[in-house]
Amino acid sequence: MSARIVFILLNVLDLIWSMIKAHIAKIQRSKPLPEEVSDIYDKDRYQTFLDYKSDKKRIFFIRKLIQFIIDTVVILSPIFVWIEDISNKNVYVIVMITVMILMFIDEIVGIPFRYYNTFVIREKYKLNKMNLKEFVKDSIVGIITQLMVVTAVMEVFTALITEMDDFAVTYKLDYFKSFLVCLAIAAAFFVFVVIMVVIQIVSLRIQYKFTPLEEGDLRNKINALQESSKKKVKRIYVYDESKKSVSKNAFLLRFLFYREFGIADNFLNENSERELLAVLSHEIGHLKHKKNIMDYSKYIVFILFMVCFWIILAMPETVPQEFGFLEWINRSFNITVPNNYILFSMMLGIGRPVLSLFGIFGNYRQRKEEYEADQEAVKNGYGEELIATFKRMSSDELIDINPHPLMVILYHDHPTIYQRIVAIRNKDNVKR
Repeated sequence: MSARIVFILLNVLDLIWSMIKAHIAKIQRSKPLPEEVSDIYDKDRYQTFLDYKSDKKRIFFIRKLIQFIIDTVVILSPIFVWIEDISNKNVYVIVMITVMILMFIDEIVGIPFRYYNTFVIREKYKLNKMNLKEFVKDSIVGIITQLMVVTAVMEVFTALITEMDDFAVTYKLDYFKSFLVCLAIAAAFFVFVVIMVVIQIVSLRIQYKFTPLEEGDLRNKINALQESSKKKVKRIYVYDESKKSVSKNAFLLRFLFYREFGIADNFLNENSERELLAVLSHEIGHLKHKKNIMDYSKYIVFILFMVCFWIILAMPETVPQEFGFLEWINRSFNITVPNNYILFSMMLGIGRPVLSLFGIFGNYRQRKEEYEADQEAVKNGYGEELIATFKRMSSDELIDINPHPLMVILYHDHPTIYQRIVAIRNKDNVKR
């Protein structure tokens, strides 16, 4: 079977799965809400929520169908042959041009839908505060950031695929030398991740204006919440979410030794001080969370991967040099030089079931951490305020407060509002 057909079949399966998920969500939303969250939406507001989700679903599937058609045309076209010709068969240039062309096509298709979602759907339900200038700026920043990240990932992948096999044979690596190479790759990967995070932080700073929270009673109370935490957050900023949406959020940004609180101005202006302290108590709970062996599982997997790579480097003869996969892709797309974007996409598509298992486990661990962080707010006496914040936020932002349990297991890295409220009340007997 041609690799082109496999790509199309994978896209068909993705489209079918999206339809199944939408049907599951529709059935779940037709059920009465659990008692613990039944007061979040009155009858009219819940119908507004259902209408909003229906409008979103309609535009989502139109976008999905158009993207499927375009992807099929691209897969069946000779575009990858053209890219090979204009790149002088340089694998690094090939992957860069491929990323740029496919992202350009994706943006040409996606921008009208994002515009419609922002200025028609969200405007209709009074969720949007963004003007055209902000929309254009955010779109440009998002495109540039995504282009930089995807291109960097693909070039690193290309370097590993292209160089390491020849490197191992040319320099006759033994176990010790292979171990040093793996250490160098791990260090380079760490630096790469740091650079990617910095790019994301910079893009966030361009999209929003961050202003230090002024000295005073509120800052003192936030600092008092941190007294029992070994890790302190000294940078506390307010960002101008009100120019984009009605969202009320407060977050903790932590990376290496850098930590900061970000508080949406909507939250600061429209919620009570105790509600803000409840949410920040939750974030401080994340700082206090003690890691166990399960939390380090992703690092263990990475180490095991590097050990396998170390053995392969030291004994390249144990791996068949021509296992046919690359040749199959090249033959299917009529190319003579590997296009590692195609290879990477095929590996992701075929390996999706295995990656999904890792995702399910990772989401489970993150949901568990959210429950633990909620208990920090309860311990500080803000359980009722945290519940009140969840309820107001859900109603104001038309959040799905009780999605289907299967979808939670598969995709949610946070517990549902219903689950969090139940957990808070069970733990501390918070009364309504």
